[in-house]
Amino acid sequence: MLFSFPVLRWDGFPAIPTRPLPLFLLCDVDDVGVHAEIKAPQTKQAPLFIYDNVPGGVGLSDEVPGLLTSLWERCRELIVACSCASGCPSCIGAAMTPEPRAKAKVLRLIEALAEGYQPPADSLLESGAPS
Repeated sequence: MLFSFPVLRWDGFPAIPTRPLPLFLLCDVDDVGVHAEIKAPQTKQAPLFIYDNVPGGVGLSDEVPGLLTSLWERCRELIVACSCASGCPSCIGAAMTPEPRAKAKVLRLIEALAEGYQPPADSLLESGAPS
């Protein structure tokens, strides 16, 4: 684990930053990984881990903190550009439970993350994004 920060739970959320990350890091899509947990036992928060997927690491994830604002903006652009109405595997990732307002909720979450939002441990939502 090289970098993590708390986010709200979202079924397909790790798929979203996985697509533009290689463009920012100038690497192969398989060189970087994204993993989310619903609630980490150590912090009682929902962390999103962005890590080098290269044995021994090569420092790719070390660059991520400086790229977060641009990364979230690019994620937002990709979702908005999708022609679907409520979210699909192409724009917001595959969700375990379909939700008619999924796309809007993911967009709100990404916008909040771009502004530096970090939810307190006692206010984690089971689904959705910050209101």
